[in-house]
Amino acid sequence: MSVNSALKHLQENMRDVERLLEIHAELTGQEKGRRSGVEVLNKSAIVLITAAWEAFVEDLAIEGFDFLLNNASTHDAIPSKVRGLVGEDLLKASDSKDLWKLADMGWKSILKTHKKKYHKRYAGDLNTPKYKQIDTLFESLLGIRSVSRFWYWQRQSADYSRTRLDKYIIVRGQIAHRASTEESITKLYVKEYANFIYRLAVKTANRTSTHIHKLVEADPWDLVTYEELVKTGT
Repeated sequence: MSVNSALKHLQENMRDVERLLEIHAELTGQEKGRRSGVEVLNKSAIVLITAAWEAFVEDLAIEGFDFLLNNASTHDAIPSKVRGLVGEDLLKASDSKDLWKLADMGWKSILKTHKKKYHKRYAGDLNTPKYKQIDTLFESLLGIRSVSRFWYWQRQSADYSRTRLDKYIIVRGQIAHRASTEESITKLYVKEYANFIYRLAVKTANRTSTHIHKLVEADPWDLVTYEELVKTGT
């Protein structure tokens, strides 16, 4: 069984969130006077969940790109969107001899440079990992158009998932920059956010795997369900 490394790292990072929830339970199980102080734990958990999500997105995009490049026998396996971006960069090059770098298997070296460039460009945007930044990264590196349109499941549409994610990211920003939020951050709120991120991670990893398989006829990792991810992560 081939397990996606980005998902494994997500599970590992989320263990810190689980520990905060355990501490929350320990404190609220004590005298009543200490209950008012646990919201700081909830706020810390929101920051950690967002950081785990940001790291997952970056890890997954890079892991997918590396597998695609390593298993592509010709440049035709590379999505046209990615080839187009690379072509634009080459045409803008001040030295026309740069075009010769494409000769033989040189296109792979060019694409490795492309990976570094676009990862660096969009990694900064992922400090606020909203859906638009994620869509842009995955299209630029892997040619997946609007990966967020696959963020749907029973009784939840992709549009709602996008809106919901962005709201969570805004709350994280309020905590990080002003240490206060417009709404109360409860333990239930933290659990709902964590479960939501697990669902988004599964949808994103599965879509990326399916997309890459169509390009190189090889599976970068096995598909996984939300239930499997949560079970193995606890």
